[in-house]
Amino acid sequence: MADIIVYLSYIGIVLLVALLSSMLCTKLRIPNMIVLIPISILLTKLSYNGQALIEFPGIFLTGLSLLALAMVLFDSASRFKLKDFDSFSTKAFWISMIIYIATSSALTALMHYMMGISWIPSMILSTAVSGTAIEFLFSAVEVSKNKAVELLKLESFFNTPLTIIIPLFIAEAFVIGKSGFSVSGALSLIPLLKEIIIGIGAGVVVGLMLLKVVYMMYDERYSPIALIVASLLAYVLAESLSGSGLWGVAALGFFFGNTYIKKKVVLQEFSGSIATLLSIFVFIMLAFVIQIRITLSLLAYALVIYAALIAVRYLVFNIAYLRSFNQKEKVFLAFQNPKGIALIVAMFMLASYSIAELQQVLQLGIVIMFYSIISSAIFARFSKFFIKGRILNK
Repeated sequence: MADIIVYLSYIGIVLLVALLSSMLCTKLRIPNMIVLIPISILLTKLSYNGQALIEFPGIFLTGLSLLALAMVLFDSASRFKLKDFDSFSTKAFWISMIIYIATSSALTALMHYMMGISWIPSMILSTAVSGTAIEFLFSAVEVSKNKAVELLKLESFFNTPLTIIIPLFIAEAFVIGKSGFSVSGALSLIPLLKEIIIGIGAGVVVGLMLLKVVYMMYDERYSPIALIVASLLAYVLAESLSGSGLWGVAALGFFFGNTYIKKKVVLQEFSGSIATLLSIFVFIMLAFVIQIRITLSLLAYALVIYAALIAVRYLVFNIAYLRSFNQKEKVFLAFQNPKGIALIVAMFMLASYSIAELQQVLQLGIVIMFYSIISSAIFARFSKFFIKGRILNK
């Protein structure tokens, strides 16, 4: 009983600090992640008699991060409407894939040849940081009828699952076949496509069940809870069938958003609130999973990697949208690439693998995420200069 009280006290303290910090950030109109990450590092430094003052079981943190990702992914996917998909959305999908592949390849080569990091850790980090955060764009960006912002939202929707699936796939393949690991074999598309198909199927099945339950037995007190249950079921069912739980949740959210459900707006507001709460808690838990030692070399390496990432994004946008966007909009698109909950979940799960230099690249990933949030916040604040319309920091 004493241990339970201790852990509840930890949770209460951490949530209180996170809540007050987030409220302060809202007043200052800056993303709360900018404050939550340093606070997370400071909390891990608190000690008493040589022992950490606050600590949590690893399985609790990993499970919480997966739940947060599931709710964020469901909430974001449910806001995409099938009727809104057109030739622009199709092109955005292919451009998103090109950006993901190009940035992953460039960053892998940069880390290996210029920084001396082994191929596998380089591939793991580059594939993890090449995505864009869904929750940041939906919570911090609000502008209507602007193609640049719509492109960013579509990009984040398309590449968020890859941010977790690909790095974990590489790590798992390396651990399983250390003696005869093949990069080409690890990146085979057949197992990946299988995971996606099974995940989408599981999401649709759970979506049909959710539709039936809400339609027949809608209750304003209990129906919102059904969204959490459905998200967990979609993830668990897909993973149990050797599929991707992330694609399962994404498919569930997309199915939910494109079918008629009584008081859907109310349900979406609830899922958004839960996703925000869980995301805040996971962000402030980051340093409890990955030990971070801030050094000048770490900050410099991360800055070089992030600069290369921006350069590749700008190059791809400049070629793909030669006339669709002006130069200011292309600069905005290149710099507006925040990292978020998907990257944190990936790092939480990667931290359990025994791979040389992995802890080093995970620390790089945290600093890169911090840089990306700062740059995205700056460009969002001065968005009126870069794009038509105004981006508001809520």
